[in-house]
Amino acid sequence: MKLKSMKLALVLVMTALTSHLAFSQNSFDGLQSSEEESTVFSIINVDDLTDGVDIYEEDKVFTVDYLETAQDPAEVALYALTMIAFGAGIGFVDDDTLWCLHAAYFMRLAMYTNSALFASLGIVYSGLSGNSFTRSFIDFQIKLLMFSAFTKYKQVSFIYGLLLAYGFGSDKFNSFKSDITRITVGAVIGLSIILSTNWSLMLQTNPFTWISQKTKPDGSSDNEFTDDFTSVLINKQNIVAISLLYNFAIRARRR
Repeated sequence: MKLKSMKLALVLVMTALTSHLAFSQNSFDGLQSSEEESTVFSIINVDDLTDGVDIYEEDKVFTVDYLETAQDPAEVALYALTMIAFGAGIGFVDDDTLWCLHAAYFMRLAMYTNSALFASLGIVYSGLSGNSFTRSFIDFQIKLLMFSAFTKYKQVSFIYGLLLAYGFGSDKFNSFKSDITRITVGAVIGLSIILSTNWSLMLQTNPFTWISQKTKPDGSSDNEFTDDFTSVLINKQNIVAISLLYNFAIRARRR
């Protein structure tokens, strides 16, 4: 009888001990899970902070900086990875009027603190019209352009760079026509103004250009000749072009 009582008591003790251990383990797991879910990073939205966060661990202090991307106008996407541009331009030569229609694709090559380097591939359809003289031309252009922000919130950038172009077209004077091909090397300056997240306005012109032009009167190679032209500063030979740029892949960075 005593043996049976001892066995029963032992079973009850083991059962109670097992239940206690299971309960303790579940409580510990729940507490650990609760602690993990209630860290400073889960209960505080770091992006919305206006001050840094100090985290204390024993005798050490760790400071977590914050970003105010949504609130800070300086964090507006400044330079896209890729852009397209399209627009028109106008200029004057004596009594004649220069005009152009253009489109280009821009690709960002490098990013710096307040600037970015772009390469562009473009096509320009230009013309000149006067009393009895007309000209039409198609140019294929490659440009290397640096965009450098200079306003407080970086919404305006100064543009400068180089241009290389190859073009072909024709001149017409009354009934006389000449076929022309030309190579152009020049400098580019301008401004870029951010209008919205995806749209920008760009103004540009050429303060310096060098043109090597080959002319074939009446389309014949027999009387072919080559002329070189140089223009310096902004004068009547240069078109001032305006473009709308659409940003495809915006990447804003804090430097």
